[in-house]
Amino acid sequence: MSPEYPPLAKRAHSTGTVKMIVTIAPEGTVRSVKTLGGSPLLVPAAEAAVKQWTFEIAKAESNQTVAVVFSPVN
Repeated sequence: MSPEYPPLAKRAHSTGTVKMIVTIAPEGTVRSVKTLGGSPLLVPAAEAAVKQWTFEIAKAESNQTVAVVFSPVN
């Protein structure tokens, strides 16, 4: 899912990338999001979109692993 462009950010002509660290739970859902940078007008929409993402988790020797993904969101 892509972030919805916030109306206030659109009116302010705010653009850019939101950088965050995303922790993925063993079942493939987003466990946590930590924002590292980006326009404060864009951060809430980017976080809301990322929290809806799901991942297919790789298995290591029949054990599921938890991944941390650095995810710039435009």
